[in-house]
Amino acid sequence: MFEDQDSFESQFSVSFDEQEIKLKTSTGRVLTLAWSELVGIGIETTDEGPLMPDVFWVLGAAQGSLRFPQGAQGEGELLSRLQQLPDFDNQAVIQSMISTENKFFVCWQKQVPE
Repeated sequence: MFEDQDSFESQFSVSFDEQEIKLKTSTGRVLTLAWSELVGIGIETTDEGPLMPDVFWVLGAAQGSLRFPQGAQGEGELLSRLQQLPDFDNQAVIQSMISTENKFFVCWQKQVPE
């Protein structure tokens, strides 16, 4: 178990520019995802809180995803940017914040041209 949940979550940081989203993990590993490759955004909740991290962002691409806990450094700025995507579902974000069970909330999916 993590003695200080906030401390664990703050070991992650997310940042972005016009080209990509960058995640620095708690181990120092840096992962990137180009905006052009982003196909979905979700929030995964678990029943492990409050002693363990229990809310995670999942930014999906065809070839993998970035997953990081709520409370990561830069999360607020990234959320503001994600909310600018067409048809981003803020209601899914709100619902995920009150969930105490194992569940996945879809916040956005890339629309495929017909």
